[in-house]
Amino acid sequence: MIMVRTRFGKMPLKDLTMERKRVEEFEETLIYATHFSEAISVGVLWGKRDHVGALSELIKLAFLLEFNEEAVMFLMKSKNLQVIKDKMFLASAFPSD
Repeated sequence: MIMVRTRFGKMPLKDLTMERKRVEEFEETLIYATHFSEAISVGVLWGKRDHVGALSELIKLAFLLEFNEEAVMFLMKSKNLQVIKDKMFLASAFPSD
């Protein structure tokens, strides 16, 4: 069992405990999410390498949220991002040729 003590400002200490098995499962999920998000980001932004890291982090967090639509929309809103559904714009920004 792993225990972490936290304190936020003047709030009292709180003990957070997590079973070792749960920690190992989370670690495996995080590793998979990291590789998954990096592969997707590099593939989508192959010509724009300077944005790969930011997109990778966004995809990784969405993965960890299990792509819950409401959670992902909140995440995007908090980062001042939006979903673009304009097919013509997407086709011009990401040509298939």
